[in-house]
Amino acid sequence: MAIPFRAAARVADIPPTTVWSEFTPLAIEVGAINLGQGFPAYTPDPFVRELAAAAVQSEDPMANQYCRSQGHPELVKWIQKRYSELLKRDINLAQIEVTNGTTQAINLTLQACVDAGQEVIILEPHFDTYGMGIEMASAIPKYVSLHPKGTTGNEWYLDFDELKAAITPGKTRGILFNTPQNVPGKVWTLQEMEQIAKIATENNLLIFADEVYDRLVFDGCEHISMGSLPGMFERTITMASCGKTLATTGWKVGWVVAPEPICQAIHNAQTLQSFCICTPLQMAAGRALEAMAHNGYLEDLPKRYLARREQLCDVLRDIGLTPTVPQGAFFVLADITSVPEKLYVKPTDEDIAKDWHFCRWMTRDLGVTAIPTTAFCRKESRHMYEKYIRFAFCKSEENITEAGKRLQ
Repeated sequence: MAIPFRAAARVADIPPTTVWSEFTPLAIEVGAINLGQGFPAYTPDPFVRELAAAAVQSEDPMANQYCRSQGHPELVKWIQKRYSELLKRDINLAQIEVTNGTTQAINLTLQACVDAGQEVIILEPHFDTYGMGIEMASAIPKYVSLHPKGTTGNEWYLDFDELKAAITPGKTRGILFNTPQNVPGKVWTLQEMEQIAKIATENNLLIFADEVYDRLVFDGCEHISMGSLPGMFERTITMASCGKTLATTGWKVGWVVAPEPICQAIHNAQTLQSFCICTPLQMAAGRALEAMAHNGYLEDLPKRYLARREQLCDVLRDIGLTPTVPQGAFFVLADITSVPEKLYVKPTDEDIAKDWHFCRWMTRDLGVTAIPTTAFCRKESRHMYEKYIRFAFCKSEENITEAGKRLQ
């Protein structure tokens, strides 16, 4: 006999279904081309797979056992070198923590740095787990909207007065900052980041910097880490992973780089969750990240994605949807206002925006899946973003071509 069960308050309000649990299974059910969820639809390069196999098959008895909790030395050595260059300072081992992907890095950081009742500002559209992660830390998400403009991701802009107005003195703990930003593919400029840094400094805020797309930057733009700006390392927690760079999202190998006291607090939380991350995959990640600087992979990576970006944007233009061309990450927004609403808006009791109706219709009737942009914002901001749907171009050229045929 089942006993009555009530979920703990920290998880009770998390929706039982998400945009991912709806659209990915729906795409599989109807045989749609899935250009929605942001995982590469191809295998990692041979050198990456070979290094993973070698690590698992190693005769070293410790290669498949627990490793150093803060991170395996082979991976940590690469992180130390990379972020000493990126952050323009000598990074030491006490400033590095390896995590189970960037999602865990964010959640660990929030649990380690934010007290119950404090506020964390999110710049929307945002990756959908940000708000729930803040709430699970018993904190309060506050939202500031990017304003759509033009036909490129970098044209979308932040009203800095709106950012200032969202700060509650003595209560706001920090800003969750994503560059390149998942939606709309914005690579923040130095001038924009300097303004955010000034606001953070004046209000004694932390910056929780999600930089998972740092290697995917196009059109002559430059990825800049917030922690590299003058005076910002001391208040910035930088987070990233190997998943997007190496096309290994399933490895879930990420990391945090932060000042020692902050990193120690994150480590304290980490030891009570996973203790350490998969040892052979850390070894393989460290070796692959080191190898990519010498075998041509790193130079070739943005070129590969740029070709797919152009292919997808051409498909969208051919069918009459104006793309928002991203300067970073691997997503393109498409403006659906040219499509008559009578084709896709269906009567429903659900409280969903037009883009959600559109993505359901396109998946079921046309056999192509995208993701509604309003999945990445609060309800009050839907009117700003519901004319956009999000496509991922981290897919095979064949899949993008086939999607174009189905959408004609």
